[in-house]
This record gives sequence, structure tokens and C-alpha cells, in this order.
Amino acid sequence: MKTKIKQILISFISMLIINFAFSFSNFWDFGISSPYLGLLYVLGLIFGPYGALGAVFANTIIDLMNGYSISIIIPSEIFTFGISYLAYKLWYSGFKTNKITKPILDNIYHITLFLSSIFICGFIYSAFHAGLFGIYYGEHIDDIYFFVFLLNFTTLAFIFGIIGIWLCEKINFIKTPKTSKRNANKKLYRTLFYFLIFLFSLIISRYLKYNWKNR
Repeated sequence: MKTKIKQILISFISMLIINFAFSFSNFWDFGISSPYLGLLYVLGLIFGPYGALGAVFANTIIDLMNGYSISIIIPSEIFTFGISYLAYKLWYSGFKTNKITKPILDNIYHITLFLSSIFICGFIYSAFHAGLFGIYYGEHIDDIYFFVFLLNFTTLAFIFGIIGIWLCEKINFIKTPKTSKRNANKKLYRTLFYFLIFLFSLIISRYLKYNWKNR
């Protein structure tokens, strides 16, 4: 239990520190407007559901400080948790291999897995949030929001991911999880996956319907 709480706290504090640190820097000059997005990927990748949970708690505070309404924050944070956790699931079970290892960049397979999971998570996150913003602000899903989110997420996930994996190698503070054989866990993961698919489909369909009416 202590380890789980530590993982939540590390993720929570890391998100807030990075966000405030970037707030007083000039990274916006490089098109980086949401520095904490990269941590959503790496904290989920390293700490799994507990890292994702801590990241989402911090992300909620950041969104409230940025003035987003509760009607946007609730679906956003639910989906954000799923994307952060997806990074973890993709590494350990998304692509089949005979040997399961903790995040490491020691060969072509692991590098490819790392890069592809960043793009998958970034693309889904960006499409969902572009659609969500489109509903509330009337923007186009293939317009500026999608590309800004995708640029921020993938660029920073790559940078923070390399740093996080390097730290894990040096400090060795995470363990490779064992494959769960409990049916309850498998059903929970499956239910979460289907719920995220439903939420994604709902937001995109609502956006397309809204966009069609306002042409």
C-alpha cells in the first residue's frame, strides 16, 4: 500500500512541478503550451494505474487553474486516465513477446514499442480532446487544437519518456509486473477499455454532428 501511495504522490508532485517550472520559462516560444502532457504518458508507463491516477489528480488542478469548466474537465480527466494507463498496457501486454521487461530502450523492438506507443496514445488523446474542444468552442477537429495537442504530447512524451526510463535504469525503483491470472482483473481492464472506446466515439460523433449543423 505504501508503494502505491508513493507512486501516486510522485506522479502528482511531478506534474505540478513541471507545469509550474514551464510556466516561468520560454518554452511557449517553441510551440509548447501544455508541458505536463508528456508526463501523462511517462508516469502511466512507469507506475501503471497509480501513476495515471496521480497524474490525473494533478491535471485536474491544472485544468481548474487554467479556467476550464467542469463540463469539460470531467470527461477530459476520465479519458486522460485511460490514455495514461494505456501507455502501461501497451508496453506490457499490447504487443506480444516472449519476454516481458520493464521500460527499457536496449534494442530495436523496445525502441519501436516506445515510439509507437507514444504516437498511439498521443493520436487518441489529441483526437478526443480536439473533438471535446470542438463541441464547446466550435473549432474543427482537424484544425489547430489537434495538431497542438499532438505536437505537445508526442514531443514531450518522447523527452520525458527517455529521462524517466533512464532514471528507472539507474535507480531501479520499479518492478516488472507479473501477468495477472485473476478473471476479475481481466474483466475490469476490458470494461475500462470498452468504456473509453464508447466515450471516444461519443465525443467524436457529437463533434461531427455539431460541426455539420454549423456549416
